[in-house]
Amino acid sequence: RYVERTLGASVSQLAGDCLAFTTRYRLSEATLDWRFPEATGSGSTANERSVLQQLQLEARFNHPCGAFATFTSTWNHQSNSDPGLPGDDFWQHDIWLGYRLLQRRAEISVGVLNLTAQDYRLHPLNLYADTYRDRTLALRARFAF
Repeated sequence: RYVERTLGASVSQLAGDCLAFTTRYRLSEATLDWRFPEATGSGSTANERSVLQQLQLEARFNHPCGAFATFTSTWNHQSNSDPGLPGDDFWQHDIWLGYRLLQRRAEISVGVLNLTAQDYRLHPLNLYADTYRDRTLALRARFAF
């Protein structure tokens, strides 16, 4: 039996014509109760619990000409009930630079993800967006018709 409860909050603030700041927080608790009666005559059971906290801080600059930059820092902290899986506590930082054109219908950007090349060991019991384990260069093109 798997159950995950999640609580999230987000606050965004414009600061002038070109700057925007966003803070997001997410708390997730996942529990897994499983039983294998076939394993032994009396049955084998286990209960696992994992708590994941995520805090994301983002600063965004949008220039009227179409240029933009985004800096994001994400803190992850996970604690697990299993002593063999100690959890993890780490920060990851991403930066994107780009340009929007054709009345914002097209966007070209380049980003460096996981600037500090921070590896992590999160227990997969919690659902989370997989992030990069090494410093990664990303190129992105978006089009809207």
